[in-house]
Amino acid sequence: MKSIHLIAGCSVGALVALALYAPAPVAGETQAASPYCVVRDQQPPIGAATAFAYDIQSGAVLYEKNADIPRPLASLTKLATVATALQLIGSDAEITITDEALHADGDSGLVAGDQWRAGDLADFVLVTSSNDGARALRLATESAFSLKGDNFVEIMNRFGRSANLNTAYFLNETGLDVSGTTAGGYASARDAARLAAFVALKTEGSADRSVLPEIGLRSAGRWYRGHNTSEIATDLPGALLSKTGFTDLAGGNLAVVYEPLPGRPVAIAVLGSTREGREADVLDIAVFAGASLERLILCQEHL
Repeated sequence: MKSIHLIAGCSVGALVALALYAPAPVAGETQAASPYCVVRDQQPPIGAATAFAYDIQSGAVLYEKNADIPRPLASLTKLATVATALQLIGSDAEITITDEALHADGDSGLVAGDQWRAGDLADFVLVTSSNDGARALRLATESAFSLKGDNFVEIMNRFGRSANLNTAYFLNETGLDVSGTTAGGYASARDAARLAAFVALKTEGSADRSVLPEIGLRSAGRWYRGHNTSEIATDLPGALLSKTGFTDLAGGNLAVVYEPLPGRPVAIAVLGSTREGREADVLDIAVFAGASLERLILCQEHL
């Protein structure tokens, strides 16, 4: 059992471990003689209010639209919930679903008294966007460290600060709107993409199954089948992670991590689209970002 000092004392060790790996770009020579390296394709128009895509390895920006304007995250907030819970209690921790967890809005089929492996419950949350599953992760973490109140959400916000997600701010673990004017979480598209990159590459075992059309998971007592809230992975080769979000305040959100080239992951986030349009927006950006990444590599320049 980890000491409560790990959290209350500023959580330096755990929160530093949560920091995103984003190495500084390494400058190269520009092949100015090649038209391919000089001409820039026009960015595709998208319906989303804000968007951002970047090459995780170099940090190079591949696409941006109003990328630093904070917007409601909706269920993209659950990326931070999963990252925080698994960092603190570990993917093998046992979680019991409580009646309190089932009071969250929405019903994803969880049953009070069921016992889950934390990593499996995190997968279920990412695939189905389960609000009660996210609440169960929060409650189990608070119980493990004898926390009270909104301590888990406070830790989520410390995570955001330690990871240099400067615009990220969380009010709950689900991302559900708090009121008609206040969302459950906020961040810019830039920070949403960086959050997705962290979960895909730095959070043990919490991304692999997020791109499956459906998953079958077993708690201690029963089998659960979860259907993905997004079909993006079917249309996006090399997908490593996907997470949707939608509320009245947020509109349609989607964050993905994919490899347009082997071993070269790219993170994309679109915020303020529609439920129907968010996937088309991401696919349009993915095509453009893939071509931009290829140019970046071949021309040894940062775009």
